Amino acid sequence: MAMKITNKAYDAIKWIVVIVIPAVITLYSTLGGIWGFSYVQEITGTLAAIDVFLGVIMKYNFTYYFSDQ
Repeated sequence: MAMKITNKAYDAIKWIVVIVIPAVITLYSTLGGIWGFSYVQEITGTLAAIDVFLGVIMKYNFTYYFSDQ
């Protein structure tokens, strides 16, 4: 059984998953290469995995929402 979320919450999560996390990954990866930050691969890989996980949850919730109507 999936948890239903409001449209406002869905839109906020979608914005984070589609815009914010990929932008943070790109920014950190680029600046890490230029400035020699530590653990660039580990941090960007972790953020990418979290982003994919949240995307899957969103897709499941979206599918569940429309199958319920």
